[in-house]
Amino acid sequence: MQLYIHTRGTIVRVRNRSFHISNGEEVRMVSAHRVTSMAIGNSCTLSSSALLLALKHHIPVYLLDGIGRISGQVSGTGFSNHTSIRRQQVLQKDSDWSKRYIIDLIVTKLQRQQAHINILLDGISHANSTKAVYFVRSVGEVVAALNNNTQEGELTDLSVLSGWEGQLARNYWGLLSSGLPAGFQFEGRSRMPATDRFNAALNYLYAILGSYVENAIIQAGLDPHFGFMHADGYGSKGLTYDLMEPFRPWADKCLTSLINNDLLKETHFQVNEDEVRINADARRIIITGWNDFLEETELLNDRQVAKKNHFFLLATGLSATLLAQINESNE
Repeated sequence: MQLYIHTRGTIVRVRNRSFHISNGEEVRMVSAHRVTSMAIGNSCTLSSSALLLALKHHIPVYLLDGIGRISGQVSGTGFSNHTSIRRQQVLQKDSDWSKRYIIDLIVTKLQRQQAHINILLDGISHANSTKAVYFVRSVGEVVAALNNNTQEGELTDLSVLSGWEGQLARNYWGLLSSGLPAGFQFEGRSRMPATDRFNAALNYLYAILGSYVENAIIQAGLDPHFGFMHADGYGSKGLTYDLMEPFRPWADKCLTSLINNDLLKETHFQVNEDEVRINADARRIIITGWNDFLEETELLNDRQVAKKNHFFLLATGLSATLLAQINESNE
């Protein structure tokens, strides 16, 4: 579970090797063994002993700004011999292997988008149902083409891949919007600032997703800043963005479910002239919904695996592959 501490004046201490969370007379105890991550609002207090307990149990601590966006992270050290793996990341940039790896990530993303639209078909208007069927078929054709090219050794150029993905994404967002209540429908993606309720919530959920992926990357000994597809300029977390790609449809699906099940309401948003923001209740609902969503399982390598474990398995799989490449080159 993720601990989300946002109520003004809340204090997190340690008692009996557990987190002691208090606000006035309200007190609760949470075992460190139950916590996967912790998010702390800027009006709350985290004691040094609580921080050390989190680090001891490899619990990343995310620091939130005044509107609930993640502005920093504290993670433990102790990574012993990862320099060679990170060097191999750099060496594989623009290699045929890295292109195949990115194609596999995008194929997974497209297949999950396809599955999401299939689920939404019942709620999509008749006028858009034909577009939905066309989208599902188009994704299937693109995925088949990518897989065939890879098997035949003819790697699709990443700029071409980006063009295909962009065209499918425009259709995807339009269909997704048409399956939402009127107050949550939107005209394409808007990032910072968000110009509608859906994008305001999705930006927040993507930030949470990014924190999960980055934590897995660091634990696997990889460099979150050096990606194979996304730019690795100053301050950019290229690999984090790369490995987020196959999981973005999960965030889309989670948020869509919260909205369509009337858990997330229009009143949970502050609509300004040039920006839409989520309030504290919305953040709590999104985090709770995301935690519940990650407890569900999905097939991975012929077995059902809790979604919360997919991030780490993807990152450690990449790390193991890079290490195998190093060992092979040294033979």
